[in-house]
Amino acid sequence: MTEQPKNSYSLSLFFTNICFTFTVRFYKKRQRLMNQEETISLFDKVIKGDKNAFRILFERYSRRMFHLAYYYLQSKETSEEAVLDVFTIMWNKRETLSHVKEPERYLYTSVKNQALHYLRRGYAQKQESLSLYEIEILPENDTPEINY
Repeated sequence: MTEQPKNSYSLSLFFTNICFTFTVRFYKKRQRLMNQEETISLFDKVIKGDKNAFRILFERYSRRMFHLAYYYLQSKETSEEAVLDVFTIMWNKRETLSHVKEPERYLYTSVKNQALHYLRRGYAQKQESLSLYEIEILPENDTPEINY
């Protein structure tokens, strides 16, 4: 009986790992292409005025767009507003969007630009600051009691 060298097992494992990695990458790329085609189809339907396609597009991308807006704005409320503004503008101007070839890139770029617009205008800071109507003011003679 001939003993196989230890390296052949390692080499076999190495090639198996490479094949598995290649298969996973191929599958993910194929899945991403299918998702892009579906997104393009949904976007085309939105341009034609399909409200159901608009709802699906919103459900699919609003969460990721929110996280992108939050990265810039650091405010939950302002980030939500930025995402809603992008979708509102997109719906109102849907007839002019036929030139968009990559809807996903368009959505992310739009929300990033909206977030930067909010920062330039100071909307994020305005919502984070407290107003006198939100602060409970205690009378001068009313001090909190400290229990020891």
